[in-house]
Amino acid sequence: MAKELKLNYRQLSWLGNAFEKHSIISPYKLIRVDGFDEKDKDDLINMGVVDSENKVLAEYFSELQMMAAPQGYVETVFKRGPIEARKMVYSKDDQKISLAYAKEGIVINSPSTAEGITNFMREYTGGSSLTGSDLELELPTRDMYLFAVLADLYRRDVFKSYAEEEAFFYKGFTKKELLDAANSTRKNSQSLAYHVYAVTGGTGLYESEEVEAILSAFEKKGLVKNENGAYSPVGEALLFSGNFLVVENTLDIVIGQIQDNILYRSGITILQAGPLDLAYLEHSQGTVTLQCMSAQSVLSIIQNILDSKPNII
Repeated sequence: MAKELKLNYRQLSWLGNAFEKHSIISPYKLIRVDGFDEKDKDDLINMGVVDSENKVLAEYFSELQMMAAPQGYVETVFKRGPIEARKMVYSKDDQKISLAYAKEGIVINSPSTAEGITNFMREYTGGSSLTGSDLELELPTRDMYLFAVLADLYRRDVFKSYAEEEAFFYKGFTKKELLDAANSTRKNSQSLAYHVYAVTGGTGLYESEEVEAILSAFEKKGLVKNENGAYSPVGEALLFSGNFLVVENTLDIVIGQIQDNILYRSGITILQAGPLDLAYLEHSQGTVTLQCMSAQSVLSIIQNILDSKPNII
């Protein structure tokens, strides 16, 4: 039977003292808030969580005990402008619970199911099986970042022409312009390059020779064209860059797993710029995957991740 338990952060911190050992990802270890008082205790007694002697009752013991030493987790953070929804799914053996975070506290649901977050996401992403572009790339980290820089410059000019009601004529960008842009990353949710930077943990500075070599590789792959030293995207790269103009929604998913008291993590980011324009970003072993996906496919990925146990080692 599904159970729900709402706790404020003072209650959560206090309940953690009932369990001697906490894993490095335990909410009890990560959240420590003072100020627990008699009213908090009375509320816990009335909810059937503890008795008058501070013992955790059977109704919620299993869930609260599991939160002390989970073996893995999946974290999802959805953002749309000022709207943010964060959810953690913790797992241990065959047990899973979910924690939804709010300003005033947490909501624990047991057993955890994927329907809540996927239904929430569907309200914003839609459920189309179509995509605005078929772009699918797997590139070394530094190559992908430079591709994102080029796409951003193109996106900016297309959007500018729309805003100023002008006919769009793209002249491309020189190697120096791309070099300068690549070496001046700033935090900006509308920047594809920033999202690549975030998912990879940074790329470092570029030299002119490296930019030239990467652009040459892009030409061979059919991603860019060079007209008198000015580079611009072509083919599916052009279609993607021209369609993916305003990032409306972002979803970050982090998968964590403990082995021998060491935490291993892997993450993906999903960006949406329209009902048919969703991009999947994943960093793994020195390469980054950028794949255009339908909303239907994205929802399926989310459900599969949340329904399975973390297994990234």
